[in-house]
Amino acid sequence: MNESIDTSLTRSVATPSLADVLGAISETALDSILESGALRDIPIIGLITGTLKAGNEIKTAIFIRKIIIFLKTLSETSAEDRQKFVDKHNTPEQQHKFGETILLLLERAENMEKPKLIAQIINAYILDQVNEHIAFRICSMIDRCYIQDLKLLRNFVDGVQGENTPIAETLLSVGFLSNGGFDGGTVEENSGGVIYTMNDYGRKFIEFTIQDG
Repeated sequence: MNESIDTSLTRSVATPSLADVLGAISETALDSILESGALRDIPIIGLITGTLKAGNEIKTAIFIRKIIIFLKTLSETSAEDRQKFVDKHNTPEQQHKFGETILLLLERAENMEKPKLIAQIINAYILDQVNEHIAFRICSMIDRCYIQDLKLLRNFVDGVQGENTPIAETLLSVGFLSNGGFDGGTVEENSGGVIYTMNDYGRKFIEFTIQDG
């Protein structure tokens, strides 16, 4: 069967055994599991692992790790819900669009934390907690952020950000924060500055992602 990598990813989302196969795997064990061939029943893993010896092996291996982390996080959503989601994306065009968008996001991810965050947002999409437009907009915002900057959102308080202003400026430009005006502060304390407020995208990011550490 000739199948594109993006369609293969969409089909992989509905793999019933995702939780059983990936749930107990630690990130440190991914390489040995891949070498054992235990993940070949997941469509996209079976498709990509055949290319490991052709081209850039290290780059391909890292890409596969990102995909596995993404699918492992998706496995936290029930197989029934994932199957219903894929059933709704049952045309070749829909499967291509979804798979291609996710693969591009995973390919650009500069660390192994972003695939998990992206998957958590997609889980919310699968469960109809956000629509497609909002889900992929938030994923795009995650893509454009430095991972440490995203962690500021966890304990963010609206107002002037002081020493965190450069980070707040980045989060504003990406779309997680909004400009709430300007606080003149006091001359003595030099405490004025731009007031940053968390918007609905920032709140949804916090609601649907669980960040460790």
